[in-house]
Amino acid sequence: MDRVLTMILAGGSPDALGVLGRHRAKTAVPFGGRYRLIDFPLSNCVNSGLRKIYILTQYNPRSLRRHIRLGRPWDLDRSEGGVRVLLPYSGAHRTSWFRGTADALIQNLDIINRSRSRYVLILSGDHIYKMDYRELFHRHVVTGATITLATRPARPGDGQRFGMLELDGQGAVQAFREKPGKEIGSDTSLGIYLCEREFLMDRLAALAREDRTDLVNDLIIPAVGRTRIATYRFDGYWEDVGDLNAYYRANLLLVDAKPPLMLNDPGWPIYTRVESMTPAWLAPGSQATYSLLGAGCRIDGRVHGSVLFPRVTVEAGARVENAILFTGCHVAKDAWVHQAILDKNVRVGAGARLSGGDGLAVLGKGSAVAPGAEQIGPREDPLRSQETRA
Repeated sequence: MDRVLTMILAGGSPDALGVLGRHRAKTAVPFGGRYRLIDFPLSNCVNSGLRKIYILTQYNPRSLRRHIRLGRPWDLDRSEGGVRVLLPYSGAHRTSWFRGTADALIQNLDIINRSRSRYVLILSGDHIYKMDYRELFHRHVVTGATITLATRPARPGDGQRFGMLELDGQGAVQAFREKPGKEIGSDTSLGIYLCEREFLMDRLAALAREDRTDLVNDLIIPAVGRTRIATYRFDGYWEDVGDLNAYYRANLLLVDAKPPLMLNDPGWPIYTRVESMTPAWLAPGSQATYSLLGAGCRIDGRVHGSVLFPRVTVEAGARVENAILFTGCHVAKDAWVHQAILDKNVRVGAGARLSGGDGLAVLGKGSAVAPGAEQIGPREDPLRSQETRA
């Protein structure tokens, strides 16, 4: 794996995550009561033996850079290799906003060029999954492919969100359609690409001359039929949490009795940067069922089917149900929080009622719901989201 250079694309717009992306990079959004989205692909890299990693970001980069720092929690604080967070760059004295996924790589073509690696692994920074990239690498080598894509069997609805693939009997790509609107072919692309470095450099240089900026539409799809593109079919849990509804569902799946993604697997740990905090505390008569509680939480009330990040307080008589509460949130006495996402340091006053109804209520960082107030979301399609401002 020393021959693989890894580029994690983390510059996507956070708009689809609403207020959660207002103050932080999309890939720095908290997840699972302890982690950030970037922790999953980054931990996959470390567990797979990859040690030369670049993270390409642009929106609100401070939160991501503060989280990664020197990479010590991932054992990536090393003088050679390690992890680096890169911002848009186009010359000695100026920067240029990434205009697309290929453009992000083009602006860092010098890094790919200087690398002694033979292969380049390109990942997305906002996907939740555990994958051993060594298996992808093995598939790439034995097939003699120029590009290898990670895929899964197509599911209903994938054609609206992802690229769809038609394969031959050996798993080689015969057709690739990006978000065609319906399920076409047998497999769905997971946005994971292993490329021969020389091929990638040549194609990126050509795209730069042609002023083309998208990795899939301008590089991958035109290569179909011109070079061998193999696939590695992944049978584990994988989710793109790029919008609020997908993010909410993926978090709450973690509280199932048998979650599809195990966070406590000692054979495949998810690393993250954590602060030193006291353990969670539950008062006599309190109740927490099917929930994740972060360090430093104080529970006097009832919590069910929820994910609580560190230092969340739920006072006596308060109920938190099917909700995600970020660090430092405070739910006062006799309040009710249901079907909601609360960003950091949100305060819900005593006796207040906050619910997304059949939708999803989302409060931004530092918001407050007045004591006794009632904010109930409209009864709409449950997949729709409603941002609630106090």
